[in-house]
Amino acid sequence: GEEDGVKRGPGEEDGVKRGPGEEDGVKRGPGEEDGVKKDSKEEDCSSKGSLEVAIAKLNDEMLEQLHELREKLRAAFRDAPEYPSDVVDRIWSFGPRGVGPNILLNCVSAYQRPSVWSSIDRGVVKGVVTREHDTSIVSGFQLATLSGPLCEEPMHGVCLVLQQWAHQATHSSSHQACSLLTSSEGVASLPFDAYGPVSGQLVSAMKEGCRRAFLGRPVRLMAATYSCGIMATAEVLGKLYGVLGRRGGRVFSEEVKEGTTLFSVRATLPVAESFGFAEEMRKKTSGLASPQLVFSHWEVIPGDPFWVPSTEEELLHFGEKADTENIARRYMNMVRKRKGLPVDEKLVEHGEKQRTLKKNK
Repeated sequence: GEEDGVKRGPGEEDGVKRGPGEEDGVKRGPGEEDGVKKDSKEEDCSSKGSLEVAIAKLNDEMLEQLHELREKLRAAFRDAPEYPSDVVDRIWSFGPRGVGPNILLNCVSAYQRPSVWSSIDRGVVKGVVTREHDTSIVSGFQLATLSGPLCEEPMHGVCLVLQQWAHQATHSSSHQACSLLTSSEGVASLPFDAYGPVSGQLVSAMKEGCRRAFLGRPVRLMAATYSCGIMATAEVLGKLYGVLGRRGGRVFSEEVKEGTTLFSVRATLPVAESFGFAEEMRKKTSGLASPQLVFSHWEVIPGDPFWVPSTEEELLHFGEKADTENIARRYMNMVRKRKGLPVDEKLVEHGEKQRTLKKNK
């Protein structure tokens, strides 16, 4: 082990002692090649990078969809001349839950709050601040759209406009009349300890105001609708149509299956009328027709649930009693009874005969 008078042990070359895993005087650990340390964490870094790229692409797609939504709203409001030209920028909130199909508009002249679209414009809003209790107004709107006044169900396609926001001050000690204290901004001010927690009362006032404003216009109910597919023979088609007609169903297609004597009937049926529908269909057709129900869409029920005849033509056609069944009112009362809500329903309708309980001796 000696060369040129130099004693070398195992693993020593050119006077340099090398241990296991050392070459060219450089010590390398496991997973290292060419002096570069490699670890399995590189795979984690690459996966994180790909995830960040995916999130960035998703954000870009969402921004494009939001811009498309804003343009569609502008096109829709352009056909409504009663709204201002910048109505889309005046949108205060969407509801319910901040993402619903209902809109709250800010038309308060003395209050210019940040637009709901400021987050997608990638700009900084300067010089614009929200007023105190701004979130209370939004919370009241969210609660009102989450449970409407008809059946305590979410509203759909309603635009509510806030035109004035003022605090009203009263002096209970002197029993004076109510007065408005207007500040320099044109907004009524109030010592907030006069009524206690103003924020909670503002939420309740906004919720009740939205519900009453909704009832001030003609209202409609929306019913969930099933798509109904039925296979039946020609002998039971009449009975099939009879069952659909009694439950408010509508047939929109009827085709003959090639090579057979069966008819394929496609119809729509309200979900409220679907309970016991399959059993009745099989009973009326002696088991020759069996329906298949799949949820399809939401459909507006024609007719106002609070409608009563008022004009001469309506009184002539429906009569003073107007005993024609109002489907929307029947659905509304059915839901309200199930939820334990009060129902404006008469126990005795059109009582014209008198009945005595006296027994004849």
